[in-house]
Amino acid sequence: MSINFYRLENLIRIFADRAKDRVFWWTPLGIAVTLLFTLVVSDFKANFAGLSAEQWRLLAMLGLAAAFVTMVIAIARAIRGQDLNELMNSICAESISRPRHYGIALFKAMDSRGVAQLLVYHDEVWDCFLLPYVRLHEGQSDPEDVSEPAADRFGLSKNELSARELDGHVLDSEKISAATGKMTNYRFAFYIMRVTGRHAAQFRCREFELQSRKYKWLTIEEAMAHPKSAEKNGDVFRHLRDHYRAIFQDDRIPNAIDAVIK
Repeated sequence: MSINFYRLENLIRIFADRAKDRVFWWTPLGIAVTLLFTLVVSDFKANFAGLSAEQWRLLAMLGLAAAFVTMVIAIARAIRGQDLNELMNSICAESISRPRHYGIALFKAMDSRGVAQLLVYHDEVWDCFLLPYVRLHEGQSDPEDVSEPAADRFGLSKNELSARELDGHVLDSEKISAATGKMTNYRFAFYIMRVTGRHAAQFRCREFELQSRKYKWLTIEEAMAHPKSAEKNGDVFRHLRDHYRAIFQDDRIPNAIDAVIK
């Protein structure tokens, strides 16, 4: 169980604000009672501060109406105020977060210098480089569950792209939403992708576009040199970098294509 400090701080701040709401309604109630008694016991016969008696009566009535509306709103907010049990339930709900499972489609190849390249695409929403991926359910690990959606994404048939799970390489990670401050747990499994020879031509290009996605071959160092990619997807790139020899220099793990990247 874990929870991000800033998310915890935000939950406590919300609780404190709602706790204040529970007593705030006393203030407009006091003002409303005072103005009501003023209207009842005063005859407003004398002029004061340049205003006539009728103008003072009108101001008192407007003030009473405003105080009454404010009191009703404050009471409504107090009724829905969060109690301590709700706060603890919120903290527990944030702490016990089931991981989201993803299959990372790992396309690797070599350039003319013999340097390992990784196929990434630029995501417009995240504004960073991501590896192609497929959302999986818990316990789902059939390679075809990764290869078939990936093949569709690249405009290939399911027989033209194969996947093999990379054993021993599962990454558990945590990412914090910049919008909500909520921490989400992720579990990434990596799949080595293999394109059949006659369909490898488009993958030989250094950069290409398919279905409105701009793909690019990069080294891990080049991907991590991109500031937002390092910030938002650095956990995945660091895992690949830390296991570079086992993934990129093991002859038993094939490249996505046999050809050299242009």
